[in-house]
Amino acid sequence: TNNTNSLEATYHLRDTLAFGQHVYHSDRSQSSYNYPNATGDFKIGVVIPIDKMYDPLADTYFPVYNDRMKSALAVLYAIDMVNQNKELLPSITLGYEMRNYCNNTRVALVQTFDLVKDLSFTRCEEKYFKNLANSRYSHNATQESNTLVAIIGTERSKDSIAVATLIGDYNIPVISYFASSHILSDTIRFKTFFRTIPSDKNQAKALINLVRYFNWNYVALISVGDSYGDALAISFSAIAAETGICIPIHRSISTFDSDNQIGQIVQEIAENNKIGVILLITSIDEAGLFIDEMQRQNVTGRTIVGSDAWVVEKFLLTESGNIRNLKGIIGITFFANYVDGFERYLSSINLCQNKNNPWLQEYQQLRNLKNPNFTDCKLPPYPPTRINSSNIDESSAMYIIDAVYSVAYSLHQLLNCTNQYCPQIDFPYFPRTKFLQILKNIKFPGLTANPFKFDSNGDGVGNYYIVNMQRDSTGRHFLREVGIVDQNLQIVADTSKIRWNHDNDNYMSDNPPISRCSEDCLPGTYRHYVEAGNCCWDCKPCPDNYYSNMTNSPLCHACPL
Repeated sequence: TNNTNSLEATYHLRDTLAFGQHVYHSDRSQSSYNYPNATGDFKIGVVIPIDKMYDPLADTYFPVYNDRMKSALAVLYAIDMVNQNKELLPSITLGYEMRNYCNNTRVALVQTFDLVKDLSFTRCEEKYFKNLANSRYSHNATQESNTLVAIIGTERSKDSIAVATLIGDYNIPVISYFASSHILSDTIRFKTFFRTIPSDKNQAKALINLVRYFNWNYVALISVGDSYGDALAISFSAIAAETGICIPIHRSISTFDSDNQIGQIVQEIAENNKIGVILLITSIDEAGLFIDEMQRQNVTGRTIVGSDAWVVEKFLLTESGNIRNLKGIIGITFFANYVDGFERYLSSINLCQNKNNPWLQEYQQLRNLKNPNFTDCKLPPYPPTRINSSNIDESSAMYIIDAVYSVAYSLHQLLNCTNQYCPQIDFPYFPRTKFLQILKNIKFPGLTANPFKFDSNGDGVGNYYIVNMQRDSTGRHFLREVGIVDQNLQIVADTSKIRWNHDNDNYMSDNPPISRCSEDCLPGTYRHYVEAGNCCWDCKPCPDNYYSNMTNSPLCHACPL
């Protein structure tokens, strides 16, 4: 898909509710047992993708314990931490209601609408009643049990665009922990959308600075054709044009015909031996196919620069068939350290006594089906991705926890809470407009930043690692942190740590690969451009009685008489 707009999201919802009425009603006919939930004074809705696998013995699908399940559990952990904190929202309890949208935009819209459809207010009512706090219609907010105050989700940018379009007129904040498309920074279209990660505009600038840092000016740009890939590629291309970086091959991979397209793209790159660097802005699916195809076509000596969506995926670290093309990959990724408290929380979960979470109950049922004598009630150890000797968390736990705490601290301020109690505040309807204003300006000690705050577009201000794929003496791949992107989006790297993918297999060489159309022109010559974009030129000698005294001189000067 190309850039999704508000009209597309409206059509999504209309078609979903019209064509999929049976899906909606069948979901509502099920009991609340079918999704994790807990009551509280205020409720956080969670719309999150949970992966499921088919079990032929039971002839049904069961949840999988992976990074996405860990993301869901990170929400529960954060809510538990808030509820246990005697100084944050004292005497107030946060509840939650989770929905699985199966990584499908249409399902995300249905599940989100189901969360908000029972809200009886309209924006007109809110405006009409806002000055009637002392009227006979008023009642205590803390008595309005389980009031939905925010929605956390979704994961992908295209899903967040659709959901944020739907929710905007409800004045309910939607806080994503992973959707990074810069389209979502439009506060007019997405007036209640927030995220705890930076916009891809930051990533585009960081990638540009990474390319310039290594003196590359002639790179291939391959993106996935969705709101993440297209938007980030467009931002990169626009900045590249302003900074003298040429993109001789720029291709967008359709999610519907990726295999055939990738084969053609790799062949095209192979035929241009001046392209030493390939920027891959895709998901892990397209990245894996692309690396496989490079291996199949025996394309070597090219360096892949990866975007945040795939460069730290475990899949790459366990792929043994792509050794030649994996080593030397360099990319940027969000700062995402392990949260020790969350890891202890995971180890404390008792799957045999978990009444509020049917997803974990179903997961345990699958384990019992596979082994009737199975008695372990603990979650299995989940192998982490490591950068250097540190574990990083692919479940985005830090960003999810900060999302929950942004809601909690905003409620704390809205209710005029002290460290000991929250006064009872009378209002006929939850003051959503006021709550949004507080959320926009909230500051608190976060995990991803201290203080954590949203910028003027509702975006988080996070940090990036620069990582490099390397191979140890046993042939195993691992990621090594080789630098950071500072707050000004400038590169701070230790180039001595980087291992490149050179064509001569000199893996230990410290010299970065070359990705330039033309070599530098020495003094005594000048550049004669042969292609548009000022990246390809011939070095012409200065004519008699003319000179140049600088590298890459654009012209020769007449000798003085």
